[in-house]
Amino acid sequence: MPFNEEAEQLAFAHNIKTISYKNMAFLRPLKSWIEQLERNYFSARNCLSRDNQKEFMRLFRGSLVGEENALLELQMYFRFSHDLDDVIKNLRDGFIKIRSSFIANSSAGAMMHFVGANKFPEELFTDTDQQLCQVYYESSNTDPDFYLVFSEDPQKRRFYFSPPVSLSQSVFFGAKEALNEKEKIFKTLHTARKIRGIMRSLVFELDTDWLEWARARVP
Repeated sequence: MPFNEEAEQLAFAHNIKTISYKNMAFLRPLKSWIEQLERNYFSARNCLSRDNQKEFMRLFRGSLVGEENALLELQMYFRFSHDLDDVIKNLRDGFIKIRSSFIANSSAGAMMHFVGANKFPEELFTDTDQQLCQVYYESSNTDPDFYLVFSEDPQKRRFYFSPPVSLSQSVFFGAKEALNEKEKIFKTLHTARKIRGIMRSLVFELDTDWLEWARARVP
């Protein structure tokens, strides 16, 4: 859900972590299909009543992971139309495309969920717990799409995230302001991840050489 800047700051002051999914380009199709399910098929009265909730959750979960006959049972039990098949298939395919997912906390107090179509580059952390990163955004028809890449990653794999309100708003004041906000928010990011069976505490630091290069290109 979206939060305004005041809400984010208030939550941070009370040590409450919030994650917004408002502007994450990678998840927009999933959001659309979920809204379609809610609008056209899944009513709270039908699916979440005391007698139906457990069965609905079992069959819906089974449909998403491709359990045999789960989707057919879901349609028959709740009398959904057969065109539900296409929506569930699109939703399932959307989840399958998510090959990586991690949550990181920034030194500025922001918590962000990163997702990508490629596997997390564990090989970059074979001999170190730290990596430099760069943060980009692309203009779209709605809000800018933000993503992170690791400086040493030859594939430049993208990990999309929904930015804090202050970063999203900074784009409208120009590239210089956006870079300043990136420096403030992404000075360091911390995450925990299991690599080769060992839980590791990883640190991503904003690449200052890249930051200065980007600043030099601003008119």
